[in-house]
Amino acid sequence: MWSRLYQCVKRCIVYGILIVPINPIFGQVNIKIGYNLTFPNLSVNDELLQAFQPMDSEVVESFGSIGFMHGIQLGIRYRWSNVAAELGWENLSRDRTALSYRASSDSFTDRQYNYSFTGFSFGLDNYFNKFGLGSTLLSQKLGVSRAIGNNDLTLVDERNWALRLQFIIRVQESSMVSLLLKPYYQFSLNSYDLTPLADDLNVGGLPDLSESPTFFGITLVFYNGRQ
Repeated sequence: MWSRLYQCVKRCIVYGILIVPINPIFGQVNIKIGYNLTFPNLSVNDELLQAFQPMDSEVVESFGSIGFMHGIQLGIRYRWSNVAAELGWENLSRDRTALSYRASSDSFTDRQYNYSFTGFSFGLDNYFNKFGLGSTLLSQKLGVSRAIGNNDLTLVDERNWALRLQFIIRVQESSMVSLLLKPYYQFSLNSYDLTPLADDLNVGGLPDLSESPTFFGITLVFYNGRQ
């Protein structure tokens, strides 16, 4: 079911990119560039990182929780009157590092995990004066990897669905460009399996390794083209 829905969303994105620009008489087409700052709740992941304890070493600097993530957004918006449809791509990333000391060799070792959320989105916005409300459906992939020299060992590479609800504030607008702030709340419609991360950390004892992240964030978005 989810596989068919994902394929349908991908087709809608492709068709939208091809069709929307050739119908400007019914509305305005704008290119979107945005910066996304978000504060995720990844409670299972944070618990796993805090439980990390190597067998032959002592942790001197433990992993911190993923307090925030940030990244970019790119997309295309088709707006008619006070309603807009938007197709986009976005990426969020952050890394976490721990430092351990091994007395037998009198050496320090660091361990780094790289996190990313990458995905495609389809959203609808409704504007009223300088404000608005919107919702976005995301097909979002969680990537978790451990840095090994110049390479990465992929541990989690899983795609799930999420829903974002946002409030819109139009900060500045002219005939050719607009600047918007979009504070939002996002929740997952599925969960991610963090078993490979737990195995790599050699952490056991947690009854449930399913992560269903939520996000509070804000995006700063520029739209160019005729408004």
